[in-house]
Amino acid sequence: MPTPKATYCHACAARRQLLYPLPADPLGTTYQLRKYRKHTVVDPTWGVQGIFASTEEKAYADYLVDTRAAGSVIVDTWNRFNIVLCAGRDVGYHYEHGQLIAPADAIQQVLSSEDGRVHAYPIRSSTVTGRKCDDCGGWALVV
Repeated sequence: MPTPKATYCHACAARRQLLYPLPADPLGTTYQLRKYRKHTVVDPTWGVQGIFASTEEKAYADYLVDTRAAGSVIVDTWNRFNIVLCAGRDVGYHYEHGQLIAPADAIQQVLSSEDGRVHAYPIRSSTVTGRKCDDCGGWALVV
């Protein structure tokens, strides 16, 4: 991901109203269902793939809620809102061309401001760095 256009800690993102409500059905669109499948079933045709440890819809919905509840917001150069949360425990696995590479202990929720496209996937916290919040100067997480 290129350098973020803006980064906000959770408190400042909430103050700016950047933590949009989750859709009633996080698998309500064909796009979201396709992304859910991509991040719950290993497919060696994908070069890089984050796979959640659980394929249960409730677990996936919980990952979305958890990320919204505590994650940092990143605004990318295309004005898309993404949220990153270090989970503090393994939530899935990182694969490359179908080969298991490492456990994943963080979650990235992308397109959080787009009701029909919001989705999440596990990432490795080793890819996450700290960056100062553009509002308060406190630390936020950036992928």
